Amino acid sequence: MTFRTRIYRVELPLTKAILVKGGQSASRSILRVECEAPNGQLIWADCAPLPGFHRETLEECALAAQDYFASFKQWSFSVPLSFQGTSADSDLSAGSLPISLRTSVEILKWAAVLPEPKPVIDMFENSAVLRIPEWADFDSTIESVTGARVCKVKLAATDSKRAREFLVQLVNARSDRELRIDCNQDLQAMDVKGLSHLIRGLPLAYVEEPCSSPLILKSFAKALPIALDESLGLDSELDGLAKAWVIKPNCLGWTETLRRFSDPGPQLKVLSNVWESLETLQLYAWAYRQSVTKPEACGLGTAFYMADDPSPLGWNCKTYTGPWPKTPLSPRIRDHHEVLLWES
Repeated sequence: MTFRTRIYRVELPLTKAILVKGGQSASRSILRVECEAPNGQLIWADCAPLPGFHRETLEECALAAQDYFASFKQWSFSVPLSFQGTSADSDLSAGSLPISLRTSVEILKWAAVLPEPKPVIDMFENSAVLRIPEWADFDSTIESVTGARVCKVKLAATDSKRAREFLVQLVNARSDRELRIDCNQDLQAMDVKGLSHLIRGLPLAYVEEPCSSPLILKSFAKALPIALDESLGLDSELDGLAKAWVIKPNCLGWTETLRRFSDPGPQLKVLSNVWESLETLQLYAWAYRQSVTKPEACGLGTAFYMADDPSPLGWNCKTYTGPWPKTPLSPRIRDHHEVLLWES
């Protein structure tokens, strides 16, 4: 099947600036790759490298995408794609592409032959994301997440006394609250004993990435429930010791993401992201719910930064609970934030 390909640069307006390498950004820059078949079928996917997080830049991805889509004229599939993984002819191999671009190419291949979506009628749950505030801001911070059962708290190198007091008050504010502690590999001054004291008696789901060393992480995992994010996939033994996998699709690739979603192991599978568009989060959430046997509250808190909700289906991942989207991708919506960079 021959596709016409277009690559757009899209600026997603934000409600507040996000921290990126070199400063702050008031918008989120992504690439949107659109492939149109002769019969009018339209498939598309976003490529969203985050400055300071991904090794590749948006400009590098744009050039790589042009080279990739200019190198073939037809898409042909020898093995149907599935939620368990993808297989396709070698002319579509994306293995050498930057990871964020490879993710979007794999999504395009997957979406091109996706069977009729199954309806999903249960509820979507999202977690709130917050940091340990200053003492004077405890009440307002806790009030801002009243609707969230699950709270992901960024801990980093925060003063332990203030962190402990805030976590206690956060838990006391809601009887069913569950905590996820995210250290972002930045607990240099706190060992297993210190971390155990910090979360003693609290309804803890897991501690995410307390440090970057696989060897030390294994020690943590034998004493505390840990979750892997940046370290996921680096060490198979460590993967097996973790209580949870925090799965960021455009850091793993879509094929690997679907494999992780469907893995039969006991680890909790938690969907996360790095400021992708709301439309892409809709795809992630839909595929997650189709694939994961025991879905957890998703880590889609960065959606709160997005100023626009382009979904014609009325699904908004900013809400904590609501119906899951019924289709994997909403129709392409063109807006004034995009600029055509290249077309085949």
